[in-house]
Amino acid sequence: MDETTSFQNLLRKLQEPFPSEIVQHRKINGRNSSYIGTDAYVERLNDIAGEYWNWTLKGEPTVYEKEIMVIGTLDIMGAKRDGIGTADLKYKGDSFTNLKYAARSASQDALRDACDLFGMGWKNLKTISVDRQGAKQDVQEETPLCQKCRQPISVIQQKWLQDNNIRLLFCENCVPDHFKK
Repeated sequence: MDETTSFQNLLRKLQEPFPSEIVQHRKINGRNSSYIGTDAYVERLNDIAGEYWNWTLKGEPTVYEKEIMVIGTLDIMGAKRDGIGTADLKYKGDSFTNLKYAARSASQDALRDACDLFGMGWKNLKTISVDRQGAKQDVQEETPLCQKCRQPISVIQQKWLQDNNIRLLFCENCVPDHFKK
């Protein structure tokens, strides 16, 4: 293996900022949220890592009452990161109407999560620049997401979690019963 295909070299290139037009924006629960679509991550992986990356789902999807969850592993030159993804399920009567598409969406969510664990997209989505005097500038505040359903957690819910000494990030629908006081 030569210098151009070393893991550190690939990782450095994968972590470079995406073009600003790649970053998409949407409003969720009244708050602005920025994200990078799965296709941009896949294109970056193909262009930079080429044959040195692989994505596999671990086991079968887990189906809950209102959502589906998948876990996948992103392998880049033997370095592996697991991503967790979820998607909402829709029903008609007692049957799912979108199981295939929800599983695909959850898989894409898991891939984005795994890419995040490799530091991809951080320079676009989690940037804080510091000027020479140490003052923070251009801070992009990220809305915390529920670790189960990946939905944004409101400020009121964050306060409730803090007041109840719950350090894990859950939305009000996903807080495990044994955490509630």
